[in-house]
Amino acid sequence: MDVDLQASRASAAAPVSSTVNHTVTRVRPKFEDILEGIEFVSSGYLTEHAAYLCKETGRIFWRSEDLDEPLPEDFDDPEKYLTLPHKRDLELGKPLSKSDQHVPV
Repeated sequence: MDVDLQASRASAAAPVSSTVNHTVTRVRPKFEDILEGIEFVSSGYLTEHAAYLCKETGRIFWRSEDLDEPLPEDFDDPEKYLTLPHKRDLELGKPLSKSDQHVPV
């Protein structure tokens, strides 16, 4: 069986993909899982909880003093895992503009 070397290199470079029969398929995590992860991180102080999204599988790993779930050894690798933010990191509720002018209603 011949393996296309360029296809193998291209698929290995894709951060959120896996190869099946030399085609690239993307894994999409569920929105509910991401939202639950952000809510978990935001339920404590800024560094009390953490959640990491695996770019390859879409699985979310949780870190907290209260949990015994083991983290992957390379969870801090930004090529493989995305750290879910705390709600304060998103700066929600801040003005989008520095303008003193108001839009008439």
